[in-house]
Amino acid sequence: MKSIHPYLLQFFVFVPIFLFAQTAVRAQDDELTKLLSLKDDTIKVQQLSAFAKKMVHQDKDLSRQASSALLKTSQGLQYAKGIATGYSYLAFIDLEAGKHASAANLYNKAIIFYRQAKDDRGIAKCLGNMADIYESTGQGDRAVDARLAAVAILEKLLQSSSASRKDILHSLAIQYNNFAGTYSDLFLNNAKALTYLRKAENICRQAKDTSELVDVLNNLSDLLTAMGKENEALNVGKEVLELSKATKDNFHLAAGYQSYGYALYTLDRIDSAVLMLRKALQCANVANSDYRIFKATHSLALALARKGEYKEVIQLLENAYNGVAEDGALKYKSDIEEELANAYFKTGDYKAAYQHLENRFRLKDSVIQLANNHIIAEKETKYQTAQKEKELAQKELLLQKSRQQALLGLVSSIVALLVATLIYVQYRNKRRFHESQLRALQQEKEIQLLQALMQGEEKERSRIAKDLHDGVAGMLAAVKMHLSSSGGERASAGYTKATELLDEATAEVRKTSHNLMPEVLLQHGLDRALQRYCTNISSTSLQVHYFFIGEEQRFVGSFELSVYRIVQELLNNIFKHSKATEATVQLSIQETVLSVSIEDNGIGLTKQPAQSSGMGLESLKRRISALNGNMELSTDEGGGVNAYLEFSTEGLERDSSKAEDLSHERLTT
Repeated sequence: MKSIHPYLLQFFVFVPIFLFAQTAVRAQDDELTKLLSLKDDTIKVQQLSAFAKKMVHQDKDLSRQASSALLKTSQGLQYAKGIATGYSYLAFIDLEAGKHASAANLYNKAIIFYRQAKDDRGIAKCLGNMADIYESTGQGDRAVDARLAAVAILEKLLQSSSASRKDILHSLAIQYNNFAGTYSDLFLNNAKALTYLRKAENICRQAKDTSELVDVLNNLSDLLTAMGKENEALNVGKEVLELSKATKDNFHLAAGYQSYGYALYTLDRIDSAVLMLRKALQCANVANSDYRIFKATHSLALALARKGEYKEVIQLLENAYNGVAEDGALKYKSDIEEELANAYFKTGDYKAAYQHLENRFRLKDSVIQLANNHIIAEKETKYQTAQKEKELAQKELLLQKSRQQALLGLVSSIVALLVATLIYVQYRNKRRFHESQLRALQQEKEIQLLQALMQGEEKERSRIAKDLHDGVAGMLAAVKMHLSSSGGERASAGYTKATELLDEATAEVRKTSHNLMPEVLLQHGLDRALQRYCTNISSTSLQVHYFFIGEEQRFVGSFELSVYRIVQELLNNIFKHSKATEATVQLSIQETVLSVSIEDNGIGLTKQPAQSSGMGLESLKRRISALNGNMELSTDEGGGVNAYLEFSTEGLERDSSKAEDLSHERLTT
């Protein structure tokens, strides 16, 4: 009996699937059309949200349409939660497509409206996805900071009886799972990655969260393989496959087949591995998930290369590379380039192999392992040798006629060039050295002058504060005392009004004196002082939110006071010019670095009027430079301002066992 040709078999299998998929797409289009025709209310918003979430792994275009409609409807209703959800869904679609700049902008907008809706879980979700963006662009430190902030919010929500514990555990498992990716891919710390994956696994099993457990175990299987624990990885891969089959979801099935197939590949069971990985790629394509497609393609390419099917390997990898977004996913591109270089090298195309190897260095030179150095050197040597042989064959006749004369001229030219180069380099180095010395002296003088000016200002503030507190406030108290002891008619309206005005004046003087020299800063440090200041200046027209990350630490008084004044000035500028309704201040203390982030939702820097008084940006930057710090300002016109300040605190820590002379007299209330 003759067997059916493989391509004919594929035709009979995939044509019905294609026709079924077309029918399903038409049904989904009809469902979206029906939702769009509904009356604009919160019920429509909720239904659009559910549809957009359902379609995000099936049809991204439909998901984007639904998310845009969700955002527009919520804006018309002024429904903050719906607006935030719309922005976050659109951001996630851009994130999966590798459009990191657009995704980051949308997540920042979503966070603003999640805060208005008082939805901390939504804020944590956005912070976690922002961490994914930082990872994709190689900013590991910022990724860890964002992830820690998200985890802190989620762990706090677990203590709230009003929050859905299952949803919070799901979000927390996602953050731990992604933490593992950060440590494995960016920091190359597999032990730390394994710790976070185990935490995520325990949470998923506790919450019976099959969907996230599939992702966690998929990453766990890959990590165990990288750590040389192939048999343990195979057992995990089997469990992933069984769990994914139970979901009947192509997105999860792609993970199950890939995890199990890759484990088989590492154990050299190549035929079985290829079968599983082909199924993984098929499911990933149906799910239309770029990440799943890449993982399945990469694993399948490795298995096919082990069988010597290099032409198919090249075709698979080229298709995968074209599917990766242009502005991101550098790790994926780097892995593809490495395997393409290996495949072309095996086929004897050394030029193409060398080109892809150069691309590999350009994309991620830092992750190339020393164990591959001999392969790289062999490819490069063969390609360079072939190029040189070609050039030598073309020039052989000319070199034979004038070899001696050309050699003599070449040597003379080289010697002359070397002498001239040495003279020039020596002259240039001397000039640069003198210029650097001059710049250093000028900067040192500027810093000394600025520090003296700052010290003078603080002394004057302290003097004025003391005069107000001890002088004017005392006089007002004396006036009230004399007024109380006078023989005037106390029941009269004028007397009552006078005493009220005296109380208000006394409170205002006391408040002004404390702002000039805040007692809470002297006693408790920056965290408590900034928290109280932000609370005091918040009003109905401008809400100022304050966050603190890290461990509380005290520093020398002059440094704390300078940072406090700088934050005061920036917040005053927001009050005066930004027309903002919300501002956020975040203080972070990590080892020997203190950072402050201040952002608002105002009109942006370009529309602010020129400042005629106050520090001004240049003066502010000079002050920050004098404190061994730096400041970055970013703004979108009409979209608010984000200021990021960073200071080195090395050598500025206060010895807690000794009382420090702050060079200021403390005020008493």
